[in-house]
Amino acid sequence: MKPLTVVIPHYPEPFFEQTLLPLTKLTLVEGVVVVGQNPVSLEIPKCRVLVAGPLSSHETLELILEELRTKYLLLLRGGQPISIEPGALERLVQTAESTNAGIVYSNFFEETKDGKSRHPLIDYQSGSVRDDFDFGAMMLLSVPAIRMAIK
Repeated sequence: MKPLTVVIPHYPEPFFEQTLLPLTKLTLVEGVVVVGQNPVSLEIPKCRVLVAGPLSSHETLELILEELRTKYLLLLRGGQPISIEPGALERLVQTAESTNAGIVYSNFFEETKDGKSRHPLIDYQSGSVRDDFDFGAMMLLSVPAIRMAIK
């Protein structure tokens, strides 16, 4: 089994499927869970739709975890186009494995009309995570750590 399940909220935007399709082809990805508050018809391999409340709710997280068999969950915030550079997921997984971290996030590039610009994020320090902490567009979460945290 591959180590990642991708979870992304559904957005009825043209870029949504353009973001989704490349994710299904990545070698580390076992499957993709699209979370929507209404039924959505997607004819994309390795994708399933979960009709549930907001992605941030405890109930939705438990529904996702019920069927999850991978070690990691790649959580995408959605609402914006995301493209993953070659080797980026491998590096996130490698970092999670070598540090035994419950969450891994990274700096990223934003596409602007002037091209790509670097978007650095704040490094974690004890006490630095608050409600408005910027984890970026994607976070790699350890499934065992999530399960332990919600117990």
